[in-house]
Amino acid sequence: FPQNPTKRTARPVLFGSGAGMGVGPSSEYTFCVFCTPVGSYFKSTGKPDDEGSEEADKVTLEKGEALPSKCEIENVALPPPISLRAMKRFHRAAEGMTGGIKASGNYAPCFKASKEVKSAGFNEVLFLDSKFDECVEEAGASNFFAVIDGALHTPDTARGTILPGVTRDSILTLAKEELGLEVVEAPLRSRQLHAASEAFCCGTGAAVTPVGSVNFEAGDVQAVKFGKAA
Repeated sequence: FPQNPTKRTARPVLFGSGAGMGVGPSSEYTFCVFCTPVGSYFKSTGKPDDEGSEEADKVTLEKGEALPSKCEIENVALPPPISLRAMKRFHRAAEGMTGGIKASGNYAPCFKASKEVKSAGFNEVLFLDSKFDECVEEAGASNFFAVIDGALHTPDTARGTILPGVTRDSILTLAKEELGLEVVEAPLRSRQLHAASEAFCCGTGAAVTPVGSVNFEAGDVQAVKFGKAA
């Protein structure tokens, strides 16, 4: 390990390691855990939402400010807000598939979409549902949250297209039990984002990363900016 890594991540991996080759389950499996230092999950794009260095911004949240809280939160280090681009031409998962499972194959549908939005100057793609292209699902490989009228909203996992991540579960638990927030797990329509005061995405690699803006394809919902980016 380097002496001062930003953070470390431990990743469990289970893969087929049987001697046979063919289309079917393996006869043997190997389980391992690898640990590695990681830096900033989202790289700078040079867009307004991403100005400055990759050093964390220092912010202070006072009790009762922006969000109701049972405790005072001070000197919270947050990375710079990122910009997302919602797309209809690509989808991460569909109902009845493996979107709700932590499978390496679920990353593959993200690559082309992610490459396109990054080449256009955005940090990551915001996936919509594959059936109607109306509801928010995930930001790349991260769960998405928005604060609307003081309540914390995140897409529900009922359709099996969203990963019920550990970081997601921790945030929901802390929001309810420590901050006393109303938590809404339900379909989150893209048009609802106009009423959001802030948004963020989360995951093992992304941790908690604020979202500064969501841009939509031409002819769709007008671009949305949150918090200081608004």
